[in-house]
Amino acid sequence: MPETKQVKLKVMYGKSRQINIIKRDLFIPKEIQERLEKEVPRMKFITPTDLSQKYGIRVSTADEFLKGLEKKHVIKRYEHISSPKIHVYVPASTQKK
Repeated sequence: MPETKQVKLKVMYGKSRQINIIKRDLFIPKEIQERLEKEVPRMKFITPTDLSQKYGIRVSTADEFLKGLEKKHVIKRYEHISSPKIHVYVPASTQKK
């Protein structure tokens, strides 16, 4: 699970501000990966950010996992979003061809 710690940042003139730093896992543990393979095809929309927040993994790791599922034809990329930065996936059985 992700580790969180609070860090105080000093700003000019003696003011300070606190931020939370979240350390997320670089690799997906086997038990979480098995759970993801069962749950992801049942989700309505899937984004790497949602998986990252829910399971405590990095966004890049979640994106690579979803690309792997796309190659296995379990999920497909949602066609109606034209932005190259936003990756939204849907189950392969729900999207019309």
